[in-house]
Amino acid sequence: MIRINYHQMITFFITLILFSGCQSFQFAALPTNGVTVMPNGRMGSLSLEGLAISAYSTKTPYDLGDKITTFHTTLINQTDQPIEFIPKQYLLFDQNNRQYLALTKPDLSEAAGMGGRPHGSMAWGIGGGTFRSRSFYHAHYYANPYWDYDPWRYRRAYQGLLAKALPIHPITIYPHAMIDGNVYFAVSPKYLRHIRLNIVRFSNRPSRETTTRTIPYVIEFNVIK
Repeated sequence: MIRINYHQMITFFITLILFSGCQSFQFAALPTNGVTVMPNGRMGSLSLEGLAISAYSTKTPYDLGDKITTFHTTLINQTDQPIEFIPKQYLLFDQNNRQYLALTKPDLSEAAGMGGRPHGSMAWGIGGGTFRSRSFYHAHYYANPYWDYDPWRYRRAYQGLLAKALPIHPITIYPHAMIDGNVYFAVSPKYLRHIRLNIVRFSNRPSRETTTRTIPYVIEFNVIK
């Protein structure tokens, strides 16, 4: 007679599901064009005219990591005077020089609707826990399919994306202060091999009376799979 160890069987299925549903992508910053690479190799930092910009790849909130590439970006005023950060554009270029614009509020609203399960969908558990197909941290006991209805998920996803987002409008950064947040691009990391993150700011507010220069920050990454 063959005896089945249900605990081992459940552990096996959990491990199988976790590894089959996840892919690991590491973005390694490159020391090009004056970029300083942090000791962990993930973050690149570039300082120009008193303002430093640092960036590294981070997990995309709300199950959108297979659709969106996210960079956690920090702006640091290194001077004794306030700096008005006036962004011109946030761009991502892939290995084929394909260009992606950072997602704006309307874009994030649409993206939030793509994340996770749709409102009212089948979810499931197995044996020793209620881990759902995308939520492995609940701990009840059953092994039956059930109907999961979450009318607030879209709103929470949208608010969560916005809460973590870097402001993409003009903002004043006070002396030796920093502002950080996420910048989102509508491309899956699985399609990327080498990228250039290009953040461009104006030296001052554009106007007819004054000359305005652009200050580009270019940080390159290799994508290790």
